[in-house]
Amino acid sequence: MAWVEFFLAHDVLLGGKPVAIEFLTQTVANPKVQARFNREALLSAALRQKSIHIVRAYDYGVSRSGKAYYVMEYLSGKSLKYLILITLPIFLTLIRQIVLGL
Repeated sequence: MAWVEFFLAHDVLLGGKPVAIEFLTQTVANPKVQARFNREALLSAALRQKSIHIVRAYDYGVSRSGKAYYVMEYLSGKSLKYLILITLPIFLTLIRQIVLGL
């Protein structure tokens, strides 16, 4: 299982637009791991074309230190861990958005 770290950054090429950057905490020296990560990034970009419920991917690659990264749109809001105790209508709205994304 690969662990990830997320960072908030500002993309200078997109006019300072906030973006989220996901880094794998392990290097991707294993070609299978790197191929799987690349496939995930490409699938995300392709699926985004078909649904507004999927985060937009801007870029992906491998840093000089060998860690894979993925740059995606930043969505502000609360983490789901803060919404555990929610009403049924809010729960159903969240589930609907998740299902539409899938």
